[in-house]
Amino acid sequence: MAEVQRLKWFIAAKDEQERKEKQEERAEKTDLDLATAVEMTIATEVQIEAFHEKLDKYDEATVRALMENERALEIVQAKMDELLSRAHRLEDGRRVFKTEDGQRVFDEFGTELDRDIIDPNTIDDNAPTWESYQPLLLEKERLGAEREALAIYQGKLDDARERSSQEGFTVEELESLEAELEPDMPPSAAQFLPADMQPAATPTIKSDYEAVAPKVADLAPQAGMSQAATFTPMN
Repeated sequence: MAEVQRLKWFIAAKDEQERKEKQEERAEKTDLDLATAVEMTIATEVQIEAFHEKLDKYDEATVRALMENERALEIVQAKMDELLSRAHRLEDGRRVFKTEDGQRVFDEFGTELDRDIIDPNTIDDNAPTWESYQPLLLEKERLGAEREALAIYQGKLDDARERSSQEGFTVEELESLEAELEPDMPPSAAQFLPADMQPAATPTIKSDYEAVAPKVADLAPQAGMSQAATFTPMN
């Protein structure tokens, strides 16, 4: 009989221990749920409006950078077109440029050509050289990459505006978007932000191509481009 009593006591003690553990688990889950609820607080209209004002400034800076980029591209292209109009032309329509030492030839896309395609000596010495054309080609590629980065960033701004306009947008989401958008802004756009929004050590980019030109002229001539462009014969 004593053995039965001990067994009952053991079972009761075990049940009590399990009950206490479950209570503790429920309490921890409740605390976690409360913490999550606080963290996921719905953003107020004032917070969303302030965020949209910031997006407006980001968007304006990006648009100004795109306009500046377009103007610079137009000027670079005009200079390239002038050189291309005086360049030696192959039978397939490509314009080519001989290096100043007269030893190598590159086409208008930056691809070096073998002598079995063209002998450098057949190109007039008065024609534009590769050294005069290549910096412009490099600058056009740089501006193209800059434009692509600006377009991608503009898409992020549009997405952030759409997400923040949806019902149930939380403070956590707002803070996450802010943390992403500020460092992701291309330097060419960041320069157009108001002074109080300027990031630290933002590179300065001039507002017209005349200011960009010295940088283009300073580019050291290279033997060739990093990648050969695909050529489509002219009709």
